[in-house]
This record gives sequence, C-alpha cells and structure tokens, in this order.
Amino acid sequence: MLSITLLAPCSVLLAAALLSAPAAQDDTPAKPAPPSLKAADEPTVFLASDGRPAESGRIPEDTPADALERWETLKNGRRVNGQSPAPIRSLVLSFDAELRESADKIRKDTQLTIEYLEEGRGLLKTTFVGSKRISARGPDGDWMIVDGKLVDLGGRGDETSRIDHERWLAMTRNFCTISDAANARIVRIAALDVTPFHEGAPLERVKLGTQVLIDLPTPELGSLARKLTWLEVDSPDFVIQDVVETDLGKPRGVVRARLGLDPKTNRIVFAQIVPLGKGKPVETRSALSYVPQWTKAVDQIWIPENLMVYRMLPQEGRILYDIAPTVDLFVRKSESRINPRLEPSKFLPPK
Repeated sequence: MLSITLLAPCSVLLAAALLSAPAAQDDTPAKPAPPSLKAADEPTVFLASDGRPAESGRIPEDTPADALERWETLKNGRRVNGQSPAPIRSLVLSFDAELRESADKIRKDTQLTIEYLEEGRGLLKTTFVGSKRISARGPDGDWMIVDGKLVDLGGRGDETSRIDHERWLAMTRNFCTISDAANARIVRIAALDVTPFHEGAPLERVKLGTQVLIDLPTPELGSLARKLTWLEVDSPDFVIQDVVETDLGKPRGVVRARLGLDPKTNRIVFAQIVPLGKGKPVETRSALSYVPQWTKAVDQIWIPENLMVYRMLPQEGRILYDIAPTVDLFVRKSESRINPRLEPSKFLPPK
C-alpha cells in the first residue's frame, strides 16, 4: 500500500571570469543547455477572462451567472459547521496505494507519505515507505533518493526518473487543488449542462454541452457522471498528469478542469484535467480523477478519502479511459494533517 506526505523559485547565478591572458580558442560547438527543472514552475501572473490577474479564490467579474451559482455550491461543499475553513497552505498526508501501469498489469501495493508547503512554486517531499525512496521539490531544485543515492534532477539525468518524479508532483498538486478548489487561481469558469442520454449511445458516455463527450471507465461511472452538476474551470493550479519527456523543463501553464459535483454534498466526484494548446483543449492528453468518498481530516477539513487516477487510452475520435485506475489512493486519516507548521528547510536534500 502507498503512504503519501504532501509538502517553490530558484535564482540563477551569473559569474564572469576575468582572464589575464588570451586563452586558446575551442572550435567545438557548444552543447545546448539541458532543460532545468529548477525553473519549470517559476511563479507567473496569469490573466483571468476579465483581464485582471488570476488570484487565489477570486472569481473573474465576467463569469456568467449560471457558472457563478455552481461555483458557490462548490464552495459550500467545503464548509464545516457553516464555516469556510482556511485555505490549504501545507499538509502531511499518509496513504495506502495501489499502482498499475495499465489495467492488464499486476497491481503493486505500497505506502506513501507526502509533505507539501505552498511557498514559491510549491515545496514537496514524497517518501515511499517500503523502498525508502524519496522524491522532492525543494527551495533549491528537484532531487531524489534512489537505492540510498542522492540524484540531482536539475540536469538532464535519467529521463525516466524525471518523468516519474514530475508525475508524482502533478498528482500531489491535483490532490491539493481538488481538496481546496475554492481557493484556486481562476482564469475562466463556465457551466456545462449534461445532454440527455439517447438510445444507442455507449452506457459509459456523458455528453457535456454540445461538444464535450467523455467515455468513463465503466457504464456505472457513466451513469453516475450523468447525474452530476458540471463546471469547466481554466486554472494554473490543476496540473497535467500524463507528463512526457517534452514537458520537462517547461513552465507550468493554464489547464482546463471539468469538474463533476455531487448535487447532494456539492463536493467534486470527477475531475477531468485537459491541457490547453493555443487556448484549445488537447483532449488526447487528458487524465481523469475520481473521488468516490470524502472524509474529514483530523483538522476537520474535507479531503478525498479515496482518489483514483485513470489514464486515457489511445482511440481515435473518443475520450476513453482505462477500465482500472493507474493510481488508487486511500488516505490514512489518523496520520494526516492539514496546515501543519512546515519549514522550507525540511525539503532540502540530506548533506
């Protein structure tokens, strides 16, 4: 089983060498600098649909009334005893986890602890309890400990390790944003209405508006999705889950999240996260998160008790997801804390 603990920019130092005598020239072409993970998530100002900077919890002034009403219901889903809790700025979460490469692969159970601190670009430390592997984003850059060895992820290094590292960062960030969506930076919000199901359509399908078709992993989840209230949110606080090599070293941008809300609890059941290319959704790289159950953490703040992440299957003309989740997390409530006191030094590599 997996246990996760959720745990920001780096300065670039420029040095000039003073030469006392001319040096011999080297005609060897200079190699391009490798993409640096240190600059990948530098804080950026994102403009909302009303032309003003997107800020935590601020709704753009040009948001349509139907979307605004649904956003208010989402905010109500976080209330405890009629009060809105403080924004999540740090957390320590412990999870049992089931991991698969795909539905037909053998399941791997593990335990994970994640520590997260909302500072700068976000500090994170994930410890895999059984293997003693650590994956971290610290104040000075990204690093890992694998087989007892410290690996600096600031250069090219092992592409596979870097991609795996970035995927865990993305999953952790999305867990935080799903838990605290009301305080995300909002670029745009729109309401999505469910189109009535018609005879002959796939049972796992939900149609949102006139253009969005999503085929859920099973007919049962498709039926559930058609009963939800949906919102479309553009925000930099959701992150692309399916990281590939060409993503490494690139700044984090705005992505589109389609959120399915339970009309009874007003909490998120589905979050389909889709990257944007030139302002348009790139559906073929989407990922789906499913939250079947929420719980109150020790601190009386609502968080997902169980979160599943589904990978998209390549199939032309359809947004179709694998029948089994690639990541299935179960929170250890007694070992998890929201907004604990964490210091940036906690995310530095060992000396």
